[in-house]
Amino acid sequence: MKSGRLRHRIAIQERQLVVAPNGDREWSWVEVHADVPASFTGGPGREFLAAESIRAETVGRFELRYLRHHR
Repeated sequence: MKSGRLRHRIAIQERQLVVAPNGDREWSWVEVHADVPASFTGGPGREFLAAESIRAETVGRFELRYLRHHR
């Protein structure tokens, strides 16, 4: 993959069970990688009716180099 195509910067997050300051356990999104170079390719979009209003949806794909996940 050519590095020139990786012109966007994204953050990779993971859903983890976190202990809140009051002792409660709750699910939260935690950043595991920051400032990751990526390329974005937009795909098809559509409009549809939901809950008595028109909604729009677009599909896309991010491509990035392999990242080793550290735990």
